[in-house]
Amino acid sequence: LQTIFGAIDFIPALQTFLNHHFPCSSVSASNYDWFDVFKSILLILPKNSHVSDLKWLNHLQAHPPIPNHEHCKPAAPAHFDVAFVVKDCDAWKSGTGLDGLQVAQIHVIFKLPSHYGNFTHPLTYIKWFCPLHDPEPTTNLYQLVRSTHNQQCFASVVSMQDVLQA
Repeated sequence: LQTIFGAIDFIPALQTFLNHHFPCSSVSASNYDWFDVFKSILLILPKNSHVSDLKWLNHLQAHPPIPNHEHCKPAAPAHFDVAFVVKDCDAWKSGTGLDGLQVAQIHVIFKLPSHYGNFTHPLTYIKWFCPLHDPEPTTNLYQLVRSTHNQQCFASVVSMQDVLQA
């Protein structure tokens, strides 16, 4: 996961997630564990009064390059979607627009092995971008800048339930 998916800080990020969600557990994240990894996932987006009352599906992908074994067409390139993630649930529920949300790039979608504890939703290893500020005046678009910690991309493991939209 660390090299193929670019999930350099996977083990420390997973340990932080485990400490938060399973504080009484003595199990530690290890490089020797196996994880069920998914290259894509379909999310049902939450109801948003600004968009529609209909249910919307969002297809998110996170996979390294996929080689073509038939050699008649090129390999599929790596694909790591960018999405909005709920960072502050209270601000998101009570606010409007982008309150409580932060942009992140999805690198690994996986299921937590049962020996870590019971978690009902798939998880994702993400690399954060800095919080959005005002759009650029000339383009009226937001500028994304990687969030870093000690000159490394700031990464986390979060529940796919907190991922909203690509």
